[in-house]
Amino acid sequence: MPPKTDNGSKAAETASISEDVRLFLQHIEALQASLPQTMVAVNGEAGNARARFVAYAEKHGTVTKRHKKTTDYTFSVPYEARAMRLAREADSAVAAVDLVPRVFLLALIGQFDAFLGRLLRGLFLLRPELMASSERSLTLSQLLELGSVERATAFLLDKEVESVLRKSHADQFAWMESKFDIKLHEGLASWSHFIEITERRNLFAHADGIVSDQYLETCEKHGVQLQGECEKGNRLGVTSEYFDGAYECILELGVKLSQVLWRKLRPDQIDEADENLIAVTFDLLVAEKFGLASELLDFGCEVLKKHGTERSRRILIVNRAQAHKWSGDDSECADILSGMDWSASRADFKLAVAVLENRFADAAAIMRAIGPDESMPETNYQEWPVFREFRKTSEFAAAYEAVFGKEFVSIEKTVRADERERQQAALDQLRKMLDGATISDEADDGGEAK
Repeated sequence: MPPKTDNGSKAAETASISEDVRLFLQHIEALQASLPQTMVAVNGEAGNARARFVAYAEKHGTVTKRHKKTTDYTFSVPYEARAMRLAREADSAVAAVDLVPRVFLLALIGQFDAFLGRLLRGLFLLRPELMASSERSLTLSQLLELGSVERATAFLLDKEVESVLRKSHADQFAWMESKFDIKLHEGLASWSHFIEITERRNLFAHADGIVSDQYLETCEKHGVQLQGECEKGNRLGVTSEYFDGAYECILELGVKLSQVLWRKLRPDQIDEADENLIAVTFDLLVAEKFGLASELLDFGCEVLKKHGTERSRRILIVNRAQAHKWSGDDSECADILSGMDWSASRADFKLAVAVLENRFADAAAIMRAIGPDESMPETNYQEWPVFREFRKTSEFAAAYEAVFGKEFVSIEKTVRADERERQQAALDQLRKMLDGATISDEADDGGEAK
């Protein structure tokens, strides 16, 4: 179930934290979505570059030795320069296959750092008195140059945030725990994963990915269970599976951090924090990222026990139940729902519970009782993930036609088919472009290609 849509009265300062979270998620999701498409292009160019060299070598070179996966060639003087250039291009293209995922991981952590900076600034603006305990100071000349207390405060705030961001990620959390008097990573299952990701990022930034003593010591200190590849002197990489896991960890940690600090520093804004969490997790359900949704909704219901309204609490519970159901855990879904008394709930909650309990005849009856009400327009039945299995049933089709006077046509299938077709067309075009790359073969005098 989604959050409220009427948020026009939300204060600007509140909206800024929600906007910070939205921007953070948008940016890291852009990276996660772009990496596979980028790697299609990178791998395609690596294959084409190698093919250009091999085609040239087979035509103008002499085979000296064939290995299992490679072949050695020699070239006479007229053809040597061109062959060397094609070989370098092929080597560079192949190197990109390893380097590009590293760059994406660097960008992922960079987005987390940028988000943390924005979040801290936003929190200080919500609680400006926290800056009073800052040990930073201004000279008289600096104060005169700034010209006002407001500008001086902004200057000190920026310096404070910059100093935090220069720390290691473990030290950043230690600083926040001390500054805001709150435990942040104690009991956090993903903490060790987060540390390994950020330390691997440091290896890529400063040591070409080669495992160092510092990496090993930091990982051991924070309870990281290292894999066999993580031995001193080994060069680490980034597989697609590793990057997806890193993305999920960074998203989880960023959302949880914003929720905990927001509620701690401004308990009067708990309604807005609830709405933000509902919006984030609803989008994850729509995107079928059910594991992430389950993790955040477990957190929202079991760790964040206080909520602004009963409505928000029940939305989180329903969404938590469906996240587990769509993840394949029907028993957990049933346990979550059975822990609440839904008898006095609004009709839309009763409908959601009936659907999740596979009581489709009851759900259809509730649909008819609700009717074409503004609170449940047909777009809700079309788009809400809670109805994803109910929409496939004859009970739903009959109830939908009875309520809205027309046959149900799934826009979900249409949209997905259109999206698959668009993606396939883009990939086909990319492959066509890459496959069309040809060698500009010079004349037999060995001159440089024009």
